[in-house]
Amino acid sequence: MRVSKAGKGFLFVLLVTLFWVGIRGIGESEGNLPAAPFSPGEKLTFRVIYFALPAGTVVMEVKKVTSWEGHRVYQLVATAQSSSLFSLFYRVKDRLESLIDTKTFLPYRFSKHQEEGKYRNKEITLFERNKNVAVTFYDEE
Repeated sequence: MRVSKAGKGFLFVLLVTLFWVGIRGIGESEGNLPAAPFSPGEKLTFRVIYFALPAGTVVMEVKKVTSWEGHRVYQLVATAQSSSLFSLFYRVKDRLESLIDTKTFLPYRFSKHQEEGKYRNKEITLFERNKNVAVTFYDEE
């Protein structure tokens, strides 16, 4: 898989965030998990600078609490968009979305839509908690 420098920065921020949320649940039972460190409507916006040029923006946000197959879940969305100047050379338009349980913070669904230069990729991962299985579906264009 080919990942741009802007994409690598975006993935690093996303992985650190997911690691932090995931490590909070290690060794804790569902009954004594702390309250979520975020709430619907929160948004983080990052400016991406590449060699002193504005390369784009990365936005991470907690969209809402919704329902997924009978479970209450947070809808987390992260987007990466190259600036108009940077897009003349290398266009980036990525969207990642996770649905995580409001009590355990475990994921039920993850989707990724990448448009980086000429590279296109769509994938969806579904987590089957009762079977301890994750299934990923790919749709490369």
